[in-house]
Amino acid sequence: MMTNNKTLLGEKGELNAKEYLIKKGYTILFTNFRYKKLEADIIALDKNCLVFVEVKTRSLNKFGNPEKFVDKRKINNIKQLAQNFLIEFPVYSLIRFDVIAILQNNIEHFEDAF
Repeated sequence: MMTNNKTLLGEKGELNAKEYLIKKGYTILFTNFRYKKLEADIIALDKNCLVFVEVKTRSLNKFGNPEKFVDKRKINNIKQLAQNFLIEFPVYSLIRFDVIAILQNNIEHFEDAF
């Protein structure tokens, strides 16, 4: 199967986001974690807080900044995935939802985004 440029851009963005989080002291638990048809780009620990991270990467901001593409449907999907994750791994009490927006080579991290 041929990979398109959008997929490659997304994969590169997720790798950059993962490296960024590691440099900030996060521990990466999972990347591209799937539950049924739902997916979390990154699940990490920030000290004792479990963080679900949505990564949005764009090469241009012609249609808006990357973080604007995390819509209500995506937020609901991530929250549903988190609920099921916590049933499977009930050891975490503090959770947070972050967004990492990557535009060209600039990374912006929105902690507790929703």
